Amino acid sequence: MSTIVFNAEAAKSYDDGPRRLVPGYAFFQDLIAQVLASELKDDASILVMGAGGGAELMAIAAARESWRLTGVDPSADMLALAEGKLRAAGYAQRASLVTGYVADAPEGPFDAATSCLVAPFVPDDGGKLDYFHQLRRRMRPGAPLLVVEGFVADEPGGFDRYMKSYMMYARLNGVAQAMLDRAVSAQASLHYISLERQKQLFDEAGFSSAETFFQALHIYGWIARA
Repeated sequence: MSTIVFNAEAAKSYDDGPRRLVPGYAFFQDLIAQVLASELKDDASILVMGAGGGAELMAIAAARESWRLTGVDPSADMLALAEGKLRAAGYAQRASLVTGYVADAPEGPFDAATSCLVAPFVPDDGGKLDYFHQLRRRMRPGAPLLVVEGFVADEPGGFDRYMKSYMMYARLNGVAQAMLDRAVSAQASLHYISLERQKQLFDEAGFSSAETFFQALHIYGWIARA
């Protein structure tokens, strides 16, 4: 797992960044909640990886008042931001927050799991496969895993095309040059893969019926079954 962890300064500005840098960010939060609401029972327990900031936790908690949520993130500062939002909305009593990585998540088994903008932090040197293995063994058979990430074509120039789209989207959303420079630098340090490789990882980790349910430019949403 990457050692990149969002500190207190980054946490304060996090709400603004993804909404202006990630195509479809607000929409896919709501879409995830709607997909889960169509599949899960009232007493479901849901694991949310990369929960810092609280976007997925808030959207999912709002969809069904009886769901129990477990959020995991390596940044205590980001989880503090999430906790503040949950408390303000009256959802905190249904949420458990864990500082750490996927190996630190409770064993479950969970009725569903989400992983949004997380996997690119993990190198594809066995780490990505282990990440999805760890998720799979914490889920009930047949439970849905919803993954939303950016994907890069596995061909010459694939990453350059990805970055061109990424930067243009940000500029048209009014992202200041200083913020964009930091974001571009961060993107270069991540570990993007192709859509084909993601499907292969799902298969190798023991998931089935993997298919996409969302796309906005280079951002795709997947649903796979444990």
